[in-house]
Amino acid sequence: MKEIKLNKSFPRTLPIIASLWLAWATIVLLSSSAAAQTFVAASSADLARKIETVLPTSEEDAFLQIPWRLNIMKARVESLRTGKPMIIYEMNCNPLGHT
Repeated sequence: MKEIKLNKSFPRTLPIIASLWLAWATIVLLSSSAAAQTFVAASSADLARKIETVLPTSEEDAFLQIPWRLNIMKARVESLRTGKPMIIYEMNCNPLGHT
């Protein structure tokens, strides 16, 4: 079996290698900060546009204007008092249909 010899100077050179790598990373980050800011600005505008496309319109949010009742007995009494029908929407699972 061949014996593996370790370089004894490696532990002493490790901080130097780490310092050089950190200096290189800092230079790269600082040199590209203008490009990064442009990218962030473009990404922010793009993100805002994408968010607008998925948000519901006022027509799609119309169901929020309905005065929903959460208490079935109070809703039943109000239905009898006003003569309006009562619709019960009930689910036993995840609203998105995932189980």
